Amino acid sequence: MLNFIKATNGRLLLYFYSSMVIISVVIFVCASLFLYKNFYQTITQSQEILVLRREVAAEDINMNKFDEIIEKIEMKIKPRQMETPIKF
Repeated sequence: MLNFIKATNGRLLLYFYSSMVIISVVIFVCASLFLYKNFYQTITQSQEILVLRREVAAEDINMNKFDEIIEKIEMKIKPRQMETPIKF
C-alpha cells in the first residue's frame, strides 16, 4: 500500500492508461451487445417473418365474419343492465 502512495509520475500514467483501456474495452463490449440485441437480431427476425409469410397459405380473411365475432365477444364481456333494482 505504501508503494502505491509513493508512486511516481510514470506509474500514475501507467495506471491511468491501463484503466482507460479497460474502461474502453468494457464500453465497446456493452455497445456491441446493445447493437447485436437491438439491431442485428431484429433484422434476422424480420427476415424469418418474410420467409414464413411465403409458407403460410394465402387465404383472405373474411372481415365481416371477424367483426361479427368481435361484437359477440364484446356483448358477452359487457355488464348487463338490471331491470329491477335490488331492495334491502
